[in-house]
Amino acid sequence: MPSLRNKAISGASWSLTGRLLRQGVNFIVGILLARLLLPEQYGLVGMATVFIYILFTFVDSGFNYALIQKSECTQADYSTVFYINFVISLIAFIILYNSAPWISEFYNEPKLIKLVRVLSIVVILMAFTLVQRSIIIREVNYRLLARIEFFSQLLSGVIGIILAYTNFGVWALVWKILLNQLFINIQLWLMNKWKPSLVFSKNSFNQLFGFGSKILFSGILQRIYIESYKLVVGKVYSSHELGLFTRADQFQKLPSSTVNNSILSVVFPIFSKMQNDPKRFKQALIKTISIVMFYNFNAMVLLAIIAKPLIQVLLGEKWIGVIEYLQLLCAVGLFVPLQGLIMQTFSSKGKSGMYLINEIINKLLMIPAIFLGVLFSIKSMIFGMIISTLVSLFINIYYVNKLIDFKVRELLKILFPSLRVVTLMGTVSLLMSHYFTDLVSPTILLILLILVSLICIVLFSILLKVEAFFEIKKIIKEKILVKLILKNP
Repeated sequence: MPSLRNKAISGASWSLTGRLLRQGVNFIVGILLARLLLPEQYGLVGMATVFIYILFTFVDSGFNYALIQKSECTQADYSTVFYINFVISLIAFIILYNSAPWISEFYNEPKLIKLVRVLSIVVILMAFTLVQRSIIIREVNYRLLARIEFFSQLLSGVIGIILAYTNFGVWALVWKILLNQLFINIQLWLMNKWKPSLVFSKNSFNQLFGFGSKILFSGILQRIYIESYKLVVGKVYSSHELGLFTRADQFQKLPSSTVNNSILSVVFPIFSKMQNDPKRFKQALIKTISIVMFYNFNAMVLLAIIAKPLIQVLLGEKWIGVIEYLQLLCAVGLFVPLQGLIMQTFSSKGKSGMYLINEIINKLLMIPAIFLGVLFSIKSMIFGMIISTLVSLFINIYYVNKLIDFKVRELLKILFPSLRVVTLMGTVSLLMSHYFTDLVSPTILLILLILVSLICIVLFSILLKVEAFFEIKKIIKEKILVKLILKNP
């Protein structure tokens, strides 16, 4: 049987590879669709999916996290969760289908009735994959998952582009979403050997619900938080502004989600196996934070600097309103991966109650930002998001310190070298951007800024002997993170 270390190495490698391929396809498809479609068409889909994704959180129900976290799972466990997910998905679909006229009236967008009703099908499709995904993640079989998701994104993306080119408008986006999930479903059921049995275990339900219920409530809070900003923008402003905000948010999440989500997806099952070894757990957490945050600080600052020429070159003038939103959202994204790692500490340790408490605190802190959006402007709302994220981060660290003796000063010591590098890189790149903007074309400026920024990151990291940089060199060489944070078992 493969060791934990070997499984982790293979899992993280394929998780990262899969996300790079999938995000690459998604990025190219997104650029082509954005050139063929209008911001308001993206906004309409954003309005429709707000309520769909909130209800899907109930379908997910936290049981799948419980399956991953549980040391040993039985066929009864898997089958019980499968039937729970399916029944809840049917209820969610019925609610969404019948609520479509109300949602349309809420936004004052008649087109939303059909959009919501068709997109609601995705809730049922996603329910059929939850247990299958949990099994793959438990087995750290990210090679299979990477292959499935890549081909699904590619096929649905090509079809979406063809539909957009042939004037299907907003429906090109709708069918892209539905077909992507349908292709994932087909492949998961064909390639994964597990099938549900005609059994529902009350004992399994009680055991899994004890952990999963708290994750469920946390997930609901998280999803409401994510979608509430879209709801405010769509309701108070317009589908056009929501399209711009949604596109900016997608760009902001692209560099971080490609690597950070790959790491987080592997960290949970691997950290869960370390939960009874506090010293090893803390060392792994520190190593992961140093590497992830070095990457994320530089990625977010670089993205904010190149935002203007990037949008001009890739999307064109009709999307120029994305630039300011994107630059501000990059500040929000600076510490998001760190917060994700901190929250994974609670769930990996089996402290779902502490996880829930921190999620409640985090989301309550976001309420003022939403009111700023309602009362003033979208930019004011994003400023509120920045402040709320920082405050909630320090509160989360306070609770983690109680759990694994991880103090704020330790965190600052880990982050300081990366902050020095990104400050120097940002200063040089900003000066260059200021003096060259009117001298060269946006395409040339974009290329120059990326090259100079990367050179600065490498140069300053070597001069300042930043450990995280040298660790990343090993990661690139060996194509693996977990090998560096796990000792031989």
